[in-house]
Amino acid sequence: MKRIVSLSVFAISYIAAAVTVFVSPQEKSPTNGAAAVFEKSFANGRAVRRATWAVTAQGVFEASANGRRVGNDFLKPGVTECGKCRHVYSYDVTGLLDRRAGATNVLSATVTPGWWCDQMMRPPEKVSDWQRGNKREWQLGKEIAFRGELRLVFDDGSAQTVGTDESWLAAYTGPVVSAGIYEGEVYDARRRVEGLKGVRRNTEFTGELRPAAAKIALRQDLVLTPREMYVVKGVEGASKDAFGVAKVIRRYADGEDVRLEPGEMLVIDFGQNCSAVPSFEVTGEAGAELKIRASEMLNESHGEKSRGNDGPAGTPYLAALRSAYAGIHYTLKDGRQAYMPRYTYFGYRYLGVTTTRPVVFARWRSTPVSSVTREMERGRIVTGNARVNRLIANIRWGLLSNYLSSPTDCPQRDERMGWTADTQVFMNSAAYFADTSEFLDKYLSDLRDAQRASGCYMCFVPNGATRNAPAVATCASCRTCAIRSPRGRAPGGRTPG
Repeated sequence: MKRIVSLSVFAISYIAAAVTVFVSPQEKSPTNGAAAVFEKSFANGRAVRRATWAVTAQGVFEASANGRRVGNDFLKPGVTECGKCRHVYSYDVTGLLDRRAGATNVLSATVTPGWWCDQMMRPPEKVSDWQRGNKREWQLGKEIAFRGELRLVFDDGSAQTVGTDESWLAAYTGPVVSAGIYEGEVYDARRRVEGLKGVRRNTEFTGELRPAAAKIALRQDLVLTPREMYVVKGVEGASKDAFGVAKVIRRYADGEDVRLEPGEMLVIDFGQNCSAVPSFEVTGEAGAELKIRASEMLNESHGEKSRGNDGPAGTPYLAALRSAYAGIHYTLKDGRQAYMPRYTYFGYRYLGVTTTRPVVFARWRSTPVSSVTREMERGRIVTGNARVNRLIANIRWGLLSNYLSSPTDCPQRDERMGWTADTQVFMNSAAYFADTSEFLDKYLSDLRDAQRASGCYMCFVPNGATRNAPAVATCASCRTCAIRSPRGRAPGGRTPG
């Protein structure tokens, strides 16, 4: 750890600097994207007056105290330049602990590779030098880890610190099987946390720990309900030149029980494209598997291949996702259950749902995800022209969807990166709609972290490993210090520099 800039975090770190470290499971990750659970039981030295827990991770994480989630923030710790900065979240957890002298409490966390060593941040195994650029500046994560410091202040004024060290336990276990920003989430409701073993110190991160900024929130005030739900099975009008039109066999309204059988697809329209996560309540047999794909639009017309359709009209159009899977694989336990992914997000309006066994859904919702909270929004503009009002609404939804930890671009596919030019064009409009000062201040810090040794800046920040990798190797401010991609253009038609 080089230095801590938050006084509150510094105080905690100072007390236990010798024992508080990043820790990883003893075993290596069984698969790409695997999630791990970390846990520590401890006894209070005396009666507790106040408890503060400062947490961060190499990867997207959720922390809990005695089985209760800590904080309302989403997708912690956000996206940063991997080798330079990790954001620390500090919480008052006094009310979550058993405060009696000698009482035992349990701290835990689930950590996934998101924004650290998932598909978005992991460089391809085989990639030419012009794509990598300066390899020394390709600072991407390799392994998930967790770091937490709990400070207990006792009634007599003395203190105790419980930091992550080799006394913690961890394993790749629990219902969250795997997750990633591009990949989505795999969740098996039948799995329990088991097989926890000792941890080992992880020294991969050597940058700064900074107070959390541009936090991500679930916009519960903007929850979307289904505008339309229908089940399709079979196709009409298919030919060598067209996928045809999906046959609608049942339609449902919000509030009705929705039945889905193997071989069918449930299509849900939430009426608004945005960055969000879906949630549902479902009943079925243990072992039934749901596959849920998110998309911005549906295949159209008669599914003509010449129009770029990738399936029958009326089904989700997925080709625009490119290499991002952007989906959920959910395995049921017995009985009625509720689920919402907490380690990824999607850019979508539509969902396509399939199942391996009969299930019944009682409820579907879509909850927007953004770093622009309700309190940050400045106000609304309403005119007498419906088209102008729609334009204003589009700008607002674009702000909510793209200001997500960094000013992302294209939240539906394998991109979601902070393009500097896009930010420059939109930031004035964004400031009319919301107080973006903290958000943009965080982004400027990211920009400084990503600055090349030559002084030049990257085209997008933070760095990431995507199909747009050639742009990583090209500075945003000049064309002299970076190795150029063929024809000087990045995939997708962007011209670096």
